Amino acid sequence: MAMNSLERLKFFGPRHRTYVCLVLERVQKYYADRLLAFAIYGSYARRENRMNSDLDLLIVLREASIRRERIEEFITEVEMFCESEAQELYEQDGVLCDLSPMLLVEEEALQFQPIYSQI
Repeated sequence: MAMNSLERLKFFGPRHRTYVCLVLERVQKYYADRLLAFAIYGSYARRENRMNSDLDLLIVLREASIRRERIEEFITEVEMFCESEAQELYEQDGVLCDLSPMLLVEEEALQFQPIYSQI
């Protein structure tokens, strides 16, 4: 995702924007060559997010383990990596921005997924 695309999103202050950027950069850096595509969908994409909205992420990988292990990997390598910033965002600004990833491999992404209507 090009960082200039972030201008289309609604933020509740600079710390909120910094946190979302950190998450997106971490996804790009961690998954690197395995990453085929990723997108923000849901309320953030529609600019309808509130101060407690989840950040819905669609992440398409070239190859990955079973779904449960993909989620565990995301929590460990992305969510926990950004945890201190998420905590600071909540404590300082009252913004609760839980991450809600949909992690698909290429074959799954080529099949219709209900979330596609929200992207």
